[in-house]
Amino acid sequence: MKKGGKKLEYRLARALWDEAGKAGLEEQCARELEALARVVRAEPKLRQILLHPGVSLGRKVDLVSSSLALSQPVTSLVRALVVLRAPGLLAGIRRAYLALLSSGAREVTVSVASAGPLSSGERAAIADTMSGILRKPVRVSVTTRKELLGGILVRVGERIFDGTLKGEYDRLERELVASAPNKSSSGGRMAKIVKGRK
Repeated sequence: MKKGGKKLEYRLARALWDEAGKAGLEEQCARELEALARVVRAEPKLRQILLHPGVSLGRKVDLVSSSLALSQPVTSLVRALVVLRAPGLLAGIRRAYLALLSSGAREVTVSVASAGPLSSGERAAIADTMSGILRKPVRVSVTTRKELLGGILVRVGERIFDGTLKGEYDRLERELVASAPNKSSSGGRMAKIVKGRK
């Protein structure tokens, strides 16, 4: 499967996890997801119906949810899969959901510092990206630091992802200092080569 498909599977699993958590149905949704994956895998005709353009969205969702007595969170997932025409993602969604369930993952706080205010779309994009990296739902906490000049600085626990303009300038400065000739050493680069051959 393409990388984008894996990311979509995780996003849908996370959305299901969030809905299930709000309703206190995490374990129940895991069982329903297992049953749904089993039925879709075993019934080629059901997959054909789910993909058939002549069958209405409501009819497709009703057919699946009524035959399996699905909860609202899993019914929402079925609706999303029908709209996306992607019932084939179900096995991957189930795996990702079970990983969330076994880790007990609720949310990881991601601290973001930026040179200026971030729009809600930018915050959502950061949350999406970091969720994909961490494989957990995230909550984004944003602060503004003008000295960063541009870009963002992301901190997750002890890990730092520096995409700021200031960070780039600092890296460039370190590289320039490291590559500058050291006048105090005798012979410079040539001496190092000779020394290394001894």
